[in-house]
Amino acid sequence: MAPSQSPRIAVLIPAAGSGQRVGAPTNKLLLPLFGTAVIVHTVRAFQAHPSITSIGVITRATDQPGLQRCFGAGTARYRLLPWITGGAQRQDSVYNGLAALAHDPPDWVLVHDGARPCCSTALIERVIAALDAAPGVVPVLPMTDTVRRIAASHSEVLPREHLYRTQTPQGFHWDALWEAHQAARKAGLEATDDAQLLEARGVEVAFVEGDPENVKITTPQDLGYAEWLLHRKS
Repeated sequence: MAPSQSPRIAVLIPAAGSGQRVGAPTNKLLLPLFGTAVIVHTVRAFQAHPSITSIGVITRATDQPGLQRCFGAGTARYRLLPWITGGAQRQDSVYNGLAALAHDPPDWVLVHDGARPCCSTALIERVIAALDAAPGVVPVLPMTDTVRRIAASHSEVLPREHLYRTQTPQGFHWDALWEAHQAARKAGLEATDDAQLLEARGVEVAFVEGDPENVKITTPQDLGYAEWLLHRKS
């Protein structure tokens, strides 16, 4: 990338979640939220950003007809790539998404949970801005509650000044994330987020301030809170 050239940024959105904990019989991202499917709100947050060149939604093959109905004929307007079929675990799904981009890779890639439909432009901007100086960027929020680890026979309070909640979107330089995923597959390394794979290779990641309203929909209460947030912003 030339010094004066803006980076090409792709977004990968793992969206293979079930509706079990929300109490729905289908993928929770297909549920209506403020009149529109959850996944559409998530995609719109990135589609509105001028630096995003493409968006890849990674999902189960059985959910792809439902996704197509959600977006209709607007997939080009949303800068959506063809649907990417996910894997057994989130890490496998992200790898599949990266593989789908590998023939013409972007400069940078953001990975964002499909179940976070209230991602703000300001948060996306913070992550992108930090990628100028770091190969990986993670938004975090400090813990405000007392955190206790409970074992079978005892419990202990953990010092919360060193504990943070991790959010998405996480941002990466393409080469750093692609190489980290390939190395993890060879080593059989499993991680719960992509930044861990960079850290396992000794690559330092940067941290930026998260957003308390960037809620991840897991329970019916989360769905209600997200709907309230979107209603307020509208």
